[in-house]
Amino acid sequence: MKKRRILIIEDNTRDRSLIAQYLGLDKEYNNIVLESGTANDGLNYCRSTHVDCVLLDLQLPGMGGLDFISELSRLFKGVYWPIVVLTGEGDETTAVDAMKRGAQDYLVKASLSPDRLIRAINNAIERIAYQRAREEEVFRLKQNAERMDKEINELKKRLDEQTRKLVEANERILLEISRSVSKSS
Repeated sequence: MKKRRILIIEDNTRDRSLIAQYLGLDKEYNNIVLESGTANDGLNYCRSTHVDCVLLDLQLPGMGGLDFISELSRLFKGVYWPIVVLTGEGDETTAVDAMKRGAQDYLVKASLSPDRLIRAINNAIERIAYQRAREEEVFRLKQNAERMDKEINELKKRLDEQTRKLVEANERILLEISRSVSKSS
């Protein structure tokens, strides 16, 4: 069974236990659960450990969940993270704000089920993998374009040099023809 690391950032120990229990029901993955009660501890996990997905409560002591997303993006220079926001209240404004900051999904704890949670995690990981692959392709295309621009500039320089030599040769030939015509007249 494939392994992946899921970081749960949740201050409520009962909620963390329930989420970990749901992750244990995943039939496709062996989810290694990392737990954090605060956003700061969660950031430390992200700095020191490979994390495949973050399950993030919005109401945390100290730094809140939305600020965690912003800080994670700042620390890792905009690298995208699979983040599923979990909250006790279904607030669409907060959901939109979380998505704008970089979360891939938003689930209300009251309607949480193992299937919904696992599906949200899978989708978040897939979206980020797609986003990263797209960015890598754009980066590769930019590198190719830069290489081609450099090659085109080199070819232009060589063409300009050859054109200059041809112009000089033509001028010499015209001068020779002119001299020949002058001598024969």
